[in-house]
Amino acid sequence: MQSVLGHGQFYGYTRARNKIPGLVLMETIYPPGLRIPNHSHEAAYFCFVLSGSYTEVCGTRTRVCGPSTLAFHPRAEVHGEKVEDSEVCSFNVGIEDSFLQRIRGYSDILDCGIQVQGGVLAALATKLYGEFRRMDRVSPLAIEGLVLELLAVASRREASKSPPVASTWLKRTADLLRVQFNQSLTLSEISEQAGVHPGHLAREFRRCFGTTVGEYVRQLRIDCARRLLRDCATPLKHVALEVGFFDQSHFCRVFRELTGMTPTEYRALVLHCSRSGVTIESPLSLESK
Repeated sequence: MQSVLGHGQFYGYTRARNKIPGLVLMETIYPPGLRIPNHSHEAAYFCFVLSGSYTEVCGTRTRVCGPSTLAFHPRAEVHGEKVEDSEVCSFNVGIEDSFLQRIRGYSDILDCGIQVQGGVLAALATKLYGEFRRMDRVSPLAIEGLVLELLAVASRREASKSPPVASTWLKRTADLLRVQFNQSLTLSEISEQAGVHPGHLAREFRRCFGTTVGEYVRQLRIDCARRLLRDCATPLKHVALEVGFFDQSHFCRVFRELTGMTPTEYRALVLHCSRSGVTIESPLSLESK
């Protein structure tokens, strides 16, 4: 008979735990090689992988969850996991039904779940984890808002997924941006390489990826900056120039807009996690449809 875990209960070792009305937040450690049998949870939850990787089986689906993977598991979903060769650290956020009832009419993911890696959702999850570690007098308000924002962004992403399919030239454009994100490319230069009109490129890119070309490039730059900031010896101005910003102040402003913290605050969070034996990794990628 499969196990049903209560609200805020997870396999593994709990390193830290906080609770606010409607939510339980936990940092959980899973040892290498651990096999977790099929089970379900009586409450929905987000799982954000901070380090390590594991394979998850859910019905007929098998998926690999690595660093910066964010998954939403609906209530009563049956799944099992196998941890790979290294320890896994995850940030889990259990959500009571009473919390979700307020948004049930606006979100489809409450019944089907999602899994994404990197991009805007990972940035929001990192910001949420930062509030969990900080946990001052205002953190409960910030945490509730961030959980709702995660649900809203994830729901909008799922609602816009049906068709459209990116054409070959559009996929090549996205590949180009992933390689040259730190260069000062104009829309005309990008469209010339794609072989289409700039207006057509802008329109089709937003239709398929749910974001503008400029927003896509900014997110790629910030994803790369998060990786570079793990080296505390690298000056911020060097990080800014490396990822394509003209100056440090512009870099800091955009970094805060997308992650909810300054580069200095993010670096302090990384240092804290490192002392706790956790590595926050950020892949140089954005999820695409």
